[in-house]
Amino acid sequence: MIYACIIAIENRFKGPKKLENALIFFKNCPNLTVLRPRWDELHYAIQVIKSEKLDFDDSLVVACMKSNGITKLASLDRHFDKVRGIERVLK
Repeated sequence: MIYACIIAIENRFKGPKKLENALIFFKNCPNLTVLRPRWDELHYAIQVIKSEKLDFDDSLVVACMKSNGITKLASLDRHFDKVRGIERVLK
């Protein structure tokens, strides 16, 4: 999710310039679809926290992916490797 990426960039680089560049990059990705979590996905994320032992951000990503039939994730986060049905394509 873009929100999680923006938070990670903010935590790592401190300052608005990298955030602005990231938003411009995401806005210009032609095949990027932005999903806004629904209430049921937020609730499902809590179940994922319990079953997969992930934090809320990662659990919300999993919940949104599963409810939208998405199986491939571009992420450097190894936590996703333990989730059945999710394939991390960046390693």
